[in-house]
Amino acid sequence: MKPEDYITREEKYGAHNYHPLPVVLRRGEGVFVWDVEGKRYFDFLSGYSALSQGHCHPKIVKALMEQAEKLTLVSRAFHADILGEYMEFTCKFFGYDKLLPMNTGAEAVETALKLCRRWGYRRKGVAPERAKIVVCSENFHGRTITIISMSTDPSSYADFGPYTPGFIKIPYNHVDALAEALKDPDVVGFLVEPIQGEAGVVVPDDGYLRTCYDLCHQHNVLFIADEIQTGIGRTGRAGRSGIAFSFCDVEEVPYLKDIQKLIGKEVPVAGGHMFETVEVKEAVAEKKKAIKEESKRRNMFGSKRDGSFWRNKKRTAAK
Repeated sequence: MKPEDYITREEKYGAHNYHPLPVVLRRGEGVFVWDVEGKRYFDFLSGYSALSQGHCHPKIVKALMEQAEKLTLVSRAFHADILGEYMEFTCKFFGYDKLLPMNTGAEAVETALKLCRRWGYRRKGVAPERAKIVVCSENFHGRTITIISMSTDPSSYADFGPYTPGFIKIPYNHVDALAEALKDPDVVGFLVEPIQGEAGVVVPDDGYLRTCYDLCHQHNVLFIADEIQTGIGRTGRAGRSGIAFSFCDVEEVPYLKDIQKLIGKEVPVAGGHMFETVEVKEAVAEKKKAIKEESKRRNMFGSKRDGSFWRNKKRTAAK
């Protein structure tokens, strides 16, 4: 079968809730995946950050096979001989007091919201049905009805109303906005992504999270960190420095100068690698030429800074 045959069948029988890239994957190993035609790719998506360990890690595969041969599934109606061991290891490793394992990120967030509201009623003493939770704009915490109710992205919440009440939306990385929201005595929690992942890669100012945590503590409000995309070493190792790699397509390469000006640093470009083909070089050259011509066209009337642009444009229009 050709790739388009797999895609056609999937689109015919599957609900159209996602719009995948036109690549049909068959197998993976480590950081690489292969499609049905044998082409190899870097898997930079990593299952939306759920595959930090890579594909088909032999130690994980071995553990899965051994467990499947002994006991397939245990509901929480029973105890399991290795659940306590797993919980103890995780709590000691991350410094947790308690652990409640979940199947998905959305399920974890929903459970955190439930826990927060119940704590507000039973411990903080908020009146029934009055609990509020502060969230940040441009967030992404999942796709359930309650979670999209606190979204500011129309592509996430459009046509799914009525929405779940009880959320206060404030700008991300804005301490003053949080301080103002926490003045409401019915606020029981603040839910935040340490680094926003769906709005881009939005890293907050140094000290933002610490300040938010302290504010929550001062107002007797629970601080809830959604680390589903950023946790478990996905953003690097604490206290370590290193090199970050980013792959650019032919459309992006010419804009590196603008990026360098914006961040005030030089971005080294690696050459001579396996992806730098003759076709890529030619495409980059063409793109640079097009950008240069467009820039020349925009500046044909002069500079907007000294006013010559508007004067010359007005004269041309008068003629």
